[in-house]
Amino acid sequence: MPENPKQSLESQLKMARPQRAEVKRVPLTSEEKEFLGKIMDKAVAAEKAGKLQEALDLYTDYKNELLKIKGKKESEKTFELKEQYEDQIETLKKNGLIEKLPSGELGFIDIKDQPRPIPSYDDILKRVEAKKELLEKKREQGFTQLLIVPFGMKLSDIIEKAKELIIKKHKERNLKGTNGDLLELKEEKGEKKPIWLAEGYKGGEVDIGGDSDLVYYPEKYDKENHGGKTKEKIIENTDGWEVMFIEDLPDLPAEGKGRTVGERKQLEANKSPEQYLEKMQTDPQYKGESGMTPEAELVYFMHYLQKNNKGIDDYQGSGKVNWNLAGYLKSAGGVGCFYWNRGNGRLLLDWSSPDYRFDFRGARSSARI
Repeated sequence: MPENPKQSLESQLKMARPQRAEVKRVPLTSEEKEFLGKIMDKAVAAEKAGKLQEALDLYTDYKNELLKIKGKKESEKTFELKEQYEDQIETLKKNGLIEKLPSGELGFIDIKDQPRPIPSYDDILKRVEAKKELLEKKREQGFTQLLIVPFGMKLSDIIEKAKELIIKKHKERNLKGTNGDLLELKEEKGEKKPIWLAEGYKGGEVDIGGDSDLVYYPEKYDKENHGGKTKEKIIENTDGWEVMFIEDLPDLPAEGKGRTVGERKQLEANKSPEQYLEKMQTDPQYKGESGMTPEAELVYFMHYLQKNNKGIDDYQGSGKVNWNLAGYLKSAGGVGCFYWNRGNGRLLLDWSSPDYRFDFRGARSSARI
């Protein structure tokens, strides 16, 4: 005998009603309790009025929203997201990379003179949730450091802020290599020059957009068919910010010294940019990874120096030169690289040929969200 439709709905309602125990397992804020409470009130009222299908739909909505909240809280805990977000905001503030915009929000002015508010914590959480499966895998592989980068800012402006921090730390005698050595800062004609730029980065051409010589995230290192985009093109359809997780490795592993973490072998030195790029594109253990832009590298440098009084990529100390695989100078056909040079007493943004390799050069990768 066919089941009565009303009895069928009542049976489904019994299964759909949230149980007190499952709700208590999720720590809720007052706002979340209020939000869920409104759905519950509507569901109970609909059931009392005999609107069983409406009540069933509302109970289902309640459970789905509860699951979303539970998932977000798990992400917050897994990635230590709240603490890391606040830490990043503090670094950006202290180093003048964000300021109060005309709207009253914190952010920066981009290369087209447009305000770019910093993503809210909820925005970051949504990005994490959207790539949760990949990010959980990458976390197992050591990608634990959150990095929030004002990518749409003029590279020259980021460089100026990095210069200021280097000079400040040197004056305090808090400019050190990761091995603890004090790093010297050389002067030219009585003026401190903490960062040196190779030709190609100079003259502002990296900031003007359409005809910029610096392109980002190339698919291959080819002057004519690189597949990369200028900063102007990238920020057209984005919020102007890059958000990523990286390995917190101020010293990149030497050849033969990389550890296997979560079934992924850390990228080791002594490979060319072409070889690193191919690994990221074809080897499953590096799925979802890309190289670093000069902007991201500078922000990581500043974050690490601010917190630890130590500079990354000190290749004459304990570190290696880092290939900025996501930055390609198309006219020169060169891939960007980044390092502290003790002989010159400064930070260098340089470039070399894509097929160049040496035992003191490695690559840092990121999982972007």
